[in-house]
Amino acid sequence: MMVMAWTVHAENGRQYISVPELQEWIRQGKDLELIDVRGKQQYQSGTIAGAVNAGNDPKGYLPAVHSDPIILITTDDINSNQLDRWVMRLQNVKDQIWILSGGINAWIAQGEPLEKPDEYYTRPGSVPFIIPKGLCEQGEPAQVYD
Repeated sequence: MMVMAWTVHAENGRQYISVPELQEWIRQGKDLELIDVRGKQQYQSGTIAGAVNAGNDPKGYLPAVHSDPIILITTDDINSNQLDRWVMRLQNVKDQIWILSGGINAWIAQGEPLEKPDEYYTRPGSVPFIIPKGLCEQGEPAQVYD
């Protein structure tokens, strides 16, 4: 088995992974989580196979417990503050947060295929919800989101 030394590109405290490195991790079957943070419409128009749509607001999203590292799939024009919020949110749960260098456009430029999700998939725990009356103490919802 060939062992590769990964080139870490760090910028502003963020770690980036190149398309060839991500391709190799996927080929090796590395346990990772691909999180598409481009928003619902862009996700549904095509994403990397196996990626989960997390929307574009990190407040309500929590990653799967079993996988590490996390790879963020972004657009190449993502706002720096929004990217920092994603990294900070995910660092509370995971040790390794990587950003796909060049985002989805770099993936496409390398000739890699996109997968069109059959339907919108939301991972449990990733969006606010109302607990039905009677399921919590005192018979009242724990939180109500308008």
